[in-house]
Amino acid sequence: MQKKIDYLTEFLNLSEIQAKHIVVRYLKDIKNFEAFIDFYFDTCLSEKLVGTTFEKLRMVCKLAEIEFKTRFLDKEVFKKWLFSKYKNEPVFRTFEKEFSYSYEKYKNNQKITIIGECVDALYYVNNFKELCYKDGESILNHNPHFYEALIDFIFKNQNRLGKDLVSIEIKQVKQIPSLEQSYLDFKNEQKKLFFENQSKFKANLNLNLRECL
Repeated sequence: MQKKIDYLTEFLNLSEIQAKHIVVRYLKDIKNFEAFIDFYFDTCLSEKLVGTTFEKLRMVCKLAEIEFKTRFLDKEVFKKWLFSKYKNEPVFRTFEKEFSYSYEKYKNNQKITIIGECVDALYYVNNFKELCYKDGESILNHNPHFYEALIDFIFKNQNRLGKDLVSIEIKQVKQIPSLEQSYLDFKNEQKKLFFENQSKFKANLNLNLRECL
């Protein structure tokens, strides 16, 4: 612990009291202190934090606590984190029938249970900090029951945030020709499918490259 205090006083120019407060309150259990320092400088730059070094350190420590711990434990904290971290970009993808949800409604004065299932879809956070479909429609406004189930599913699968966001429909290549097909027709069909799939992969690759630049 003393080495962390010494680092903060020597390299970040904190007083002994300030450094001890930061370490005891936030950093005493952190094993990779160097990684935290990198996180501190990156966060100060990306979040454009202002204030004294002590004030910025306290802010970064609180952000780090949310980033690496609290958002995995508290769903309400996770929701605030999600909508502040992402904006106008895809965040999550579900696959067909990955999870189901249910709710009750009245029909002809009788209470019935409605069961729904998720589909293969991509979800975004819009400019108004809302979870929405690709066309920008708010999921909460469109289907509040599905919204709650989706938030719960994303909360439990945070490791998938930002992953599998591009789907490519690949046509299956037949292994053998049918009895009605000549061998030449079969080869021509396979060649056509091959070039169609290759074009999709190239288009997807170019899209990913543009996003990285």
